[in-house]
Amino acid sequence: MAEALFEIGNVEKHKIKVYESLWTAKVRIWIDDKEMVKTYQIGFNDKSYKFQVGNTEIHDVEIKVGGLITAKFEIFVDGKLISTA
Repeated sequence: MAEALFEIGNVEKHKIKVYESLWTAKVRIWIDDKEMVKTYQIGFNDKSYKFQVGNTEIHDVEIKVGGLITAKFEIFVDGKLISTA
């Protein structure tokens, strides 16, 4: 099981929480405490989840979830990698 918490935005802040269990293949993603993804990711390929986040400060967010032995998260905001976990 792996879990990571990211914060994005300059003026308008948003929290992104990502959870993956390699044992059960469950993936869950929350944005500002609202569950956006609850699925199972079976296989060895990374999968991307894309969202628009914000009201006045709008960002395109892409979350890549993957990993074979350990979970791996990559967070892109407006096409730029901002964090990995």
